This record gives sequence, C-alpha cells and structure tokens, in this order.
Amino acid sequence: MKKRLFVLGFVENYEDSNELICNINDYFIRVFIDDVNIRDSRIDYGNKIIIHNNVVCSLKKDENLVQLECVIRLLRKGYKPESIELEKTYKLGHREKGRLDICVNKKGKAWLLIECKTFGDEYDNEKMKVLHDGGQIFSYFTQDRLSEVIGIYASKIENNIINYVSEQIFTDNLCKDGDNTSIFNSWNKEFITNGIFDELSGIYETKRVNLRKENLIDLNRKTGESLYNEFAEILRKYVISDKSNAFNIIFNLFVCKIYDEDIKSDLEELDFQIKIGDDSWSVLKRLSILYKESIKKYLSLSMDENYFSTDLKIALKEFQFIDVYNDETFNLNYRILSEVVILLQKFRIKYSSRHQFLGDFFENLLSSGVKQEAGQYFTPIPLVRFILKSIPVEEVINRKISEKEPYILPHIIDYACGAGHFLTESIEEINSKFDLIDLKKLSGQQNRFF
Repeated sequence: MKKRLFVLGFVENYEDSNELICNINDYFIRVFIDDVNIRDSRIDYGNKIIIHNNVVCSLKKDENLVQLECVIRLLRKGYKPESIELEKTYKLGHREKGRLDICVNKKGKAWLLIECKTFGDEYDNEKMKVLHDGGQIFSYFTQDRLSEVIGIYASKIENNIINYVSEQIFTDNLCKDGDNTSIFNSWNKEFITNGIFDELSGIYETKRVNLRKENLIDLNRKTGESLYNEFAEILRKYVISDKSNAFNIIFNLFVCKIYDEDIKSDLEELDFQIKIGDDSWSVLKRLSILYKESIKKYLSLSMDENYFSTDLKIALKEFQFIDVYNDETFNLNYRILSEVVILLQKFRIKYSSRHQFLGDFFENLLSSGVKQEAGQYFTPIPLVRFILKSIPVEEVINRKISEKEPYILPHIIDYACGAGHFLTESIEEINSKFDLIDLKKLSGQQNRFF
C-alpha cells in the first residue's frame, strides 16, 4: 500500500515515516499509516476539500484509493481543492440514499459528477448499468441538472504506473426536463474518453477532442463481451433481420479500423471515428477511403475507378445495413452505421500478438452471423492445436536455413478458412519455435527478421 501511495506522489514525513504527504500545487493531502492493519490507515484531505462522510477517509475499500487518485488528478489538472466535494448525498427513491464519490463545483453549483469504481469487473459492470438504464450517475444528475459533465472513473497502480479509464457524458445535448427515464432516453449512448482529463482540455472545459491513436483502450474480457452484446443490441433496436449482411459490414469496418491504426502514429488523429463537426457525408467519405486503401494493402485488390466513380459509392455499397432508396432510409442507415462506429472507435483492434479477447469477440460474431445463417461449424480450438502439432514447423525452418532461403518461416494456407483458428493458432505455433533457432547459422538476408 505504501508503494502504491508513493506512485501517487506521496513522500514520507522525515520526522514520522508513517505519515505520508502529497503536495499538489501547494495543497497537502496526508495519509497516516496504521502498521498493525493497513486498512485502518487514515486519509486527511486537508481543510478545503469538503467531506460529507468520513468513510471515504479510510483505506478499508479499494474504491477509496481510486477516489484519492482521482482527486489528486483533478488537483494536478488545476481544479481548486475548495471546489471538490466527496460523498455528496442524494436521494435514491423514497427511502434510499446514495453518495456521489466526487463532485466538482463551479461558482457554487455542481459542474462535474464522477462515480468511482475499482479497475476491471466493477467498472465494467457499472458501465453496463449506465448503458442499460443510466445507473446511479443519471440518478444524481436528475437532481443536479446544471452539471455539465457526468461520468465514471477507475484507476489501478501496477508496476509503478497509474492506469486509468475515464468515460464521461457532456450533458449539453441531454433533455433537462422530465424524469430520470426521459433524460436517459435523450442520451445517444456515446461516452467521451478522457474528456476533462485530456491534455488539451483546460479546467471547466467541455471541449470534446478527437481521438488520437494513443487514446485507444485495450480490450479485456468484460469489454470484449460487452462489445458483442452492444452490437447485437443495435441490430435488435433497428430490427435488422439480414444478420449475414450486417456481419459482413462490421468486418468491412474492422478492416478500415485496422488499416487506420496501422498507418497512424500515437499522436495522430484517427480517421475511424465520428469527429467534431462531422456530417454523414464526411464520415462516409473517410470510411470509403480507408476501405479502398485497406483492401489494396492487405488483399492487393485495386478498385476499378469506372466501377466506383466516387468514393461515396463505395461507402453506400459496403456499409449498408439496410437498403437505401431515399433520404429517409439513407439517414436511418447512417444512424445505424454511426452507432456502430462510436461503439468500435475507442478500442484498440490491432495488436502485435494474438489477443484472446479480440478473438473471442470475432468468434461470437462468426458464430452468430455465419453459423446460424449457413449451418457452418468451426473446428474447436483444442482440436486445432492438436492438428497443428503434426506440422513439422521446426524442421521446415531448419531446412530453409540450411538451403539459404531468404524467408525462413513456413507458409501457412488454410484452404477452408472460416473463423481463422488454424491461421491464428499456427502463428502461435511458429512463434514458439523462435527460441530454438540458432541465430549464428542465419545468413544476412535471413537475420533481418531477428
């Protein structure tokens, strides 16, 4: 616990090693360590931050450490300590009460409402609740409707690094009248990643910034599952019956996204996203260009310019969830498409090694989109691995090395590629042989791989 507090910026009081002090812009937060039971250690937030319930001042709950980290992040961003309230109480129904983790005020009025959760399952579950019915954060907003930002937050300290996830909703487009349900229904189900914590955002700014590659979030088990479920929910909401076509379109979108991540540096803005000020045509044009360039790069297919006279015709053909006949159906199709893009845009899809949770997501897509429609069944992973053990990968590599072939890795062909399990598992099988290669035997051409 002390090591994690050191990562947050705390240092020991030279007169008492059990008193840790964190100085943020000349404001001091202290933690008094209990050596007998670390969970009985006490946080002193100073005399300017308003505390409504002292339960937040202990380390009994892991969530309290998340709150502490978030408060420090807010102070470092420039928010004044006197503007921060912890554990502000709201009514939840006739008898129940809820306590908001963090409230940031502006001119005496609530401006930012944050619900903190521990990193991982607890955060993912809370996010699913927000998407389902608004969760607690919408209940609090219903009672503090002048708030301009509401959101959920989680962080963890691992290997001396603070990882955090912050997804917010800027409330300017929410309905401010009516009950909690009507306010929730007015939300477009889009979260803004980082938002107020973005490097480009000043304090009390609700300026949305476009996604850069460095902002992408890695998939985990929970987000991989929710990604599939949310996509299926979009199809149900718009009563899309042609599942096979819908899954073809999402694969087209994945190709676009992979290509976008492939060609961009960490600091560059991504084209696969709904950008500030976008209209339907600008989004479709960007997707068209990404699609055309991606199949050229990955499949060596060049589109006949006479076949598609404009980039927009590519988009109208390759990203149609429903048949488009007129303005009404065009706008409806774009609404579906934009929701899917918003769903995918914040996640990292391209990884340098096999990614299990991304594989699970594709497995779910293929199982629903192909297996049910065409009666196909895919070879189970354990059987795939068993079969691949029969391929003499090491012998092939050694033969190519001895024959001075420039490319020493085996070529793998899957003649009946469905879910792609044979291809992805064969890559793992080949990778497992790398440590067995004697680098001293490699020629100059062969050695460039290592």
